[in-house]
Amino acid sequence: MTSADRHRLIMELFDEVCDLSPANRASLLKSRCAGDPELRREVESMLRHDGAKHDLVEAAESNKGVEVLASVLDDQSVQQKGLPHAIAGYRIIRRLGEGGMGIIYEAEQESPRRRVALKALEHLA
Repeated sequence: MTSADRHRLIMELFDEVCDLSPANRASLLKSRCAGDPELRREVESMLRHDGAKHDLVEAAESNKGVEVLASVLDDQSVQQKGLPHAIAGYRIIRRLGEGGMGIIYEAEQESPRRRVALKALEHLA
């Protein structure tokens, strides 16, 4: 079995059991993972993560993601860092952090007017 096939099997099993009651999950995992304890461990790990509380995810789902993220990160003003005042229709409020190949800003979109997290590639920022 290739690693892609293995991943597909793990995902299919996870999808099959994720909405079941704990007793039904255990029963189905026992029968479907017989002889493959690693398969069961992988699916159970995914189930634990799926059921865990994630503050930032909950905040994003309630349209408060930027506020929660900003409260966690350093609160330095854009002017202190010499950052751009605006980028392509977004007024930059402050720098939130860096990740991957870019810089993440808290910004206000001009139209529609709303607060967003904006990631600018480093060569553009």
